[in-house]
Amino acid sequence: MARSKDATKDVPVEHYRKQIGKQDYKKSKAELKKTKAQAQAKKGVSTLYRDITILIFGIAFVMGVVYFFLFLYLENKVEGRI
Repeated sequence: MARSKDATKDVPVEHYRKQIGKQDYKKSKAELKKTKAQAQAKKGVSTLYRDITILIFGIAFVMGVVYFFLFLYLENKVEGRI
């Protein structure tokens, strides 16, 4: 009793399951890429806000120091005139 040719081939149900598994893998791979891109974009936005905040506080600090020294200079100048 020899085996028939059909018995050596993949069962159609197994072949269908393999195809679905490949499609799910491809879909999940694309979703991973999409998620990674979103995370990178979110990370870039947060660093942008941090950089802008540091820049604003730096400028405010420099302006405060200049104002303080001008205030001391003008105060001494006014006291010297009196």
